[in-house]
Amino acid sequence: MGTFITEHMALPLGGTMPKEQPMPMRGPSIQRYEAMVAVRHNTYLPTAPRQAGQVLDGGAFALPPVARAVAAPYSRPLVGIAAQASWRAGLLRGWVLAHLALALLLTVAAAPLLITPALHVLGLGTAGVAVVTLLLAALAQGQAQAGQITRAALLLLLVDLILAGLGLAILGPHLTAFALLPGALLVAALLADAFTAVAGALLAFALYAGALLIARPPLATPTGAALLWLNLALAFVGLSLLCGALVLTSRYLRAAVLEAAAATQRVAALERRAQTKRIAIDADAIVLQEQLARALRGQTAQPVTTCADLAPLANMINAATKRLPGLQRDREERIRLETAVRDLSAALETAWAGFTITWPAPSGTSVDRLITMLRPRAAHQASDVAP
Repeated sequence: MGTFITEHMALPLGGTMPKEQPMPMRGPSIQRYEAMVAVRHNTYLPTAPRQAGQVLDGGAFALPPVARAVAAPYSRPLVGIAAQASWRAGLLRGWVLAHLALALLLTVAAAPLLITPALHVLGLGTAGVAVVTLLLAALAQGQAQAGQITRAALLLLLVDLILAGLGLAILGPHLTAFALLPGALLVAALLADAFTAVAGALLAFALYAGALLIARPPLATPTGAALLWLNLALAFVGLSLLCGALVLTSRYLRAAVLEAAAATQRVAALERRAQTKRIAIDADAIVLQEQLARALRGQTAQPVTTCADLAPLANMINAATKRLPGLQRDREERIRLETAVRDLSAALETAWAGFTITWPAPSGTSVDRLITMLRPRAAHQASDVAP
């Protein structure tokens, strides 16, 4: 039945297919069509951008190898990955602007230090760090525009380590100089990965250990109220940065959990819908098979109404079962006609051979009229031959 339906899907019963009419879709073509329908109606399928290295909202759009392998050229980007790239790009822009503002602040702070002879070395160091911060932040901005978020995060983390080194040079081996590093490391982990944050923490520890081992006198050691206000300012800024990074992390994790829950809910709903549809299709297919079998056995078949997926096939089977009784009657008529013609030919051959002719019994076909027309002629020939 499946072969008949596949080969004659667009062909009326008893007709012929024109040469210019394309063959019906089958095999891989049907699979490609099902894949297109699935991609169109399911936003959680692994799909890919149309171009490799596509930049979305200033962030690089990269897919894992499995998603690239399953992706198709007609598909659209994944919703979750696109949102993640956009979120990272926005965080990177704000982080670059913060470093540019810090470079400007260092430049302003280095101006009075340069004109003070006792703090000339400290002013030169601060101005140099400000220039390096400005250059690395500008380079990170260029990497961000090129879509290289990880490289930009590494450059900004290098800036943070340089600033921590400046703090150690000014204050000596005090943990206050690392007040900004926890938040900076967390932001680097959000922009790049956890390995980058761990590597930055190890480098910071190496800087602190080096400051302890070298034990050089600091460039300037604030005392009294200046040291108190400096500790308060660094602790406040460091905790503020850490709290901001924690808020961003919690929002990102909450969004990821909600998206995963929504995807799970949608997949479960799609599975239930697919199971229900499969049950309906199986039931409709059994009904169609029964009606087609009744028509093939010569019994009366009833029209079948099915779901939308099997509607074209149901229409075809209904048309076929409607025409099958007529085709079977034509076949029986043809068989009786062939039998009557064969019997008449045998009777005429017997008469031509000189034997007594025995006319065939009535067959209920048009050959009976021909036999009726031939009988008087045969009787007349028999009377002429008699003495």
